[in-house]
Amino acid sequence: MLLPFIQPLKERIKMVFYPNSRDKLKEIIKEEYPNSYPKKDIDDVPSYCLWMLDELGEFDDSKKAARWLGWVLGRLESIELLDNERSREIVRKDVEKGFD
Repeated sequence: MLLPFIQPLKERIKMVFYPNSRDKLKEIIKEEYPNSYPKKDIDDVPSYCLWMLDELGEFDDSKKAARWLGWVLGRLESIELLDNERSREIVRKDVEKGFD
């Protein structure tokens, strides 16, 4: 058993990935779909995307967070809530601040 101060760094530090993107995407979804809520139901795209955005806030792996965010952006583009240019604009703010 490792002492708490010897635990691997990954276990001690909670990472924050794409906080601005997650907040903005949630705002956009709620604006267009006010009755949506985080729900693990892939048939309800807005609610499922809200659920995924909440989940990705808990990840400790930047590559997994990026994949999930990309999936959410793609689904929101597929239902014409965003276009690719808007998606890039939203994510760019986090990348510039080092939250990717």
